[in-house]
Amino acid sequence: PCPAGSYSNVTGLTEAIECTPCKAGMYCQGAALTEPTAQCSERYYCVSGVDRPNPLMLNDSQCPADTVHPIVGHICPTGHYCPTGTIYPQGCDPGTYNGLTGQH
Repeated sequence: PCPAGSYSNVTGLTEAIECTPCKAGMYCQGAALTEPTAQCSERYYCVSGVDRPNPLMLNDSQCPADTVHPIVGHICPTGHYCPTGTIYPQGCDPGTYNGLTGQH
């Protein structure tokens, strides 16, 4: 079965690497999924292969133990905001500033 952070609706796969990394803006929580679970939570961004609604890249590692595809996602950084399903953090509008992390 496909590991967390990936999915496939194709039968007969023989290796986890054949699974599709979770789509941008989405997360794939749990194993053996045939489609992404849902959109990532507000205050976080999800680029690819995310296995939870609120990803954190520990030690800036995109390939934690027991993963097949890189996990790219994290809390929204300072100077940006991240609504539900954000793929890349969105910069604040000209003339505005956000000095906090995790803003939506």
